[in-house]
Amino acid sequence: GITGTNGKTTVSHLIGEVLKSAGYSPFVLGTLNSGNKDLSTPESIDIEKFMSAHLARGGTHFVMEVTSEGIDQLRVLGIDFDIKILTNITQDHLDYHKTFKHYKSTKMGFMNEGSAHKIFPHEFKNVPIEFTTRLLGDFNHLNIQAATSALRHIGVPEETIHKTLASYLPPRGRMENVEKGQPYMVLVDYAHTPDGLENVLRTAKDIALSRD
Repeated sequence: GITGTNGKTTVSHLIGEVLKSAGYSPFVLGTLNSGNKDLSTPESIDIEKFMSAHLARGGTHFVMEVTSEGIDQLRVLGIDFDIKILTNITQDHLDYHKTFKHYKSTKMGFMNEGSAHKIFPHEFKNVPIEFTTRLLGDFNHLNIQAATSALRHIGVPEETIHKTLASYLPPRGRMENVEKGQPYMVLVDYAHTPDGLENVLRTAKDIALSRD
């Protein structure tokens, strides 16, 4: 289960792609395929349907985004997570939570409960990444560190992690480079939080300056 303000989709897909490369059969549930455009973390009954169908197909891993609203509305209640990742906590969903304190406590409540292996930002930020990737921005480097931490805990071989992540392209709308033969760069990103927008715009500016 991956929670946090930003990076949930990218981290979950990074983990899923490497697990596939390692010969497993993962399912990644989140913003891009939840079946509900308004819910990255679906209703509990829908999550159970996804899990049941995946298991029936011989699935080995279930990787999912866990939103603060999903936690607060008990949509993940009863799910026995093996691994939990917190990507970051910055301002978001205050229309729902009203205060940042409540928003943060909701995320931390999810992280602190249960016996899952827990990965926090202060831990994965120290994870060495000794390979280059095609993902743009320092924030994506953090996403790679978070995903790599989980994959190493699972026991995926280093060679598989490196080879897969070195060639991996970002999920749709996540600092996505659209190449159609045009003489300029086109980037698409769905950032909608203050921290997300700042990271994306800083990365775009750095790219532009490097091309001058």
